[in-house]
Amino acid sequence: MGLLRVEFLASYLSDQLVNGFCTGAAVHVVVVQVNKLVQVDVTKFSGPGYLIKHLMDLFAKVTTTNMTAMIISICGFVFLYLGKDVLGSKLRKHLPAPIPFELLLVVISTGVSAIWNFESAKSINVVKEVPVGLPVAKIPRIELIPYVIGPAFEIAFVVVALHLSMCKVFNRKLGSKTDNNQELYAMGIMASLSSFFNTYPISSSLGRSMLNVECGAKTQLSSLFTAALLLIVILFLGPLLSTLPMCILAMIWIVTFVATVILNVMSGLAVAVVFALLTTIFRIQWPRWRMLSQLTGTEEYRDIGRYGRTTEVEGIKIFRFDAPLLFTNVEHFSNSIDRALSEYENPGKANNFVLSPAPKQTRQLKNKSLVARIFATKDDYDKHYSRNNGVEHFVVDCSGFTFIDFTSVSALIDIFKRLQRRGISVYFAEAKAPMRDTLEACGFYNTVPKCNFYPTIHDAVLAACEQKRSRTLSAAIESPRNEKHFFIEDGLGIPTSPIRIESKQNLESLQIGSLDGWESSRRLDVQDDL
Repeated sequence: MGLLRVEFLASYLSDQLVNGFCTGAAVHVVVVQVNKLVQVDVTKFSGPGYLIKHLMDLFAKVTTTNMTAMIISICGFVFLYLGKDVLGSKLRKHLPAPIPFELLLVVISTGVSAIWNFESAKSINVVKEVPVGLPVAKIPRIELIPYVIGPAFEIAFVVVALHLSMCKVFNRKLGSKTDNNQELYAMGIMASLSSFFNTYPISSSLGRSMLNVECGAKTQLSSLFTAALLLIVILFLGPLLSTLPMCILAMIWIVTFVATVILNVMSGLAVAVVFALLTTIFRIQWPRWRMLSQLTGTEEYRDIGRYGRTTEVEGIKIFRFDAPLLFTNVEHFSNSIDRALSEYENPGKANNFVLSPAPKQTRQLKNKSLVARIFATKDDYDKHYSRNNGVEHFVVDCSGFTFIDFTSVSALIDIFKRLQRRGISVYFAEAKAPMRDTLEACGFYNTVPKCNFYPTIHDAVLAACEQKRSRTLSAAIESPRNEKHFFIEDGLGIPTSPIRIESKQNLESLQIGSLDGWESSRRLDVQDDL
């Protein structure tokens, strides 16, 4: 997995998924240790729902509880609670390192068990014989690969998910950062080497990792000391642990837990990942869309339903689609545009999905918009707004299109042609360079001129207003100053010069009651670049 560089899979492990998976894995550790706390022999189960079966069998056999084992477990809990939570918090300020109460509990319980002979006198299950020495290296049995390849993949995915989840948890807790691909390489190398010694699959340890953090360990150096201690135990001290009660060992392994109990770890991980992917797919396939309007006195355009002081230009509608444009949502994109247009062309048949402008919140161009300066005189303004022409210009805000595919390009061409047949001019604003490159490669500009693309929504609205004025005031086009107002740069239509306000009049003078000397100081510099 490290060679394939699949560390990107970690991005699908959201914080919620990580928390749920880690606590779910903790549940499995707890449940399989509960019967050892009270020394009840239960049947071993496997597969989905095995925890429920395990608990049901445990409750059915609760009358066989070994009271001595239960008392030993309770004493162990009390010892750890008093040591870690009471004494530990007070002594931590005065000691250079935390006291390893878990290790003390192991030593004390092993000694007491040996003195009182718990195994024979009280029928307490103990560790018994601990093999001494290291296993001899040998080549793995290749003929077993066809039989273990399936479970091996399952184990690998669970191990990787658990390890990367633990990395996320401790990164957040300690403020550190890990290289996921380096972690995969390390686990792969260790798993490959361990296969020559007949060991269990390499994985992270929930309990030991948390114990390391609680003891103040911050680097891999702590693992070196742990490995050295384990080596000493394996080589020399194994027999001394033979009298260690199993209930003490089980009690130490129990960790904090909360969630996913019904399925086993592999199924729980699969369900969590699939659920996370489905939510992402649903958000991409059925994203939200909004109609935008100009914030009064600015060149910013925002959602009509979220702002109170907005200015809407009659006949010009601005549409935003909040998702990448892909084959999975292109039909929803097309239908959303139809709904948006039908909302404004047929107000009586409003669609519930469209946020129509509130009468008291949305102001028309007659109030304060800088776009009003595109008209030369008050007569032009009154002449244009003497009738309601419906939707004449449609601006598509492309800022949400992080990427598009060929199907989306074809859909954009179809929408452009369809709206043109209805007499609606289409403009595209804030399209990112990768999107424009894709359009170029797909031959989009053979149908849709580049001059229909603008760097900002405001530029597109200015172009639409200029086109509206040109249609309304066709007689005024004879002036050379009004011939061409936009040039092409990097595939975008850009006004040759923004409308300059040379007078010191404030925006209040743009209101209908103050239109007499409205554009006396207006100057529109025109550059012949087309």
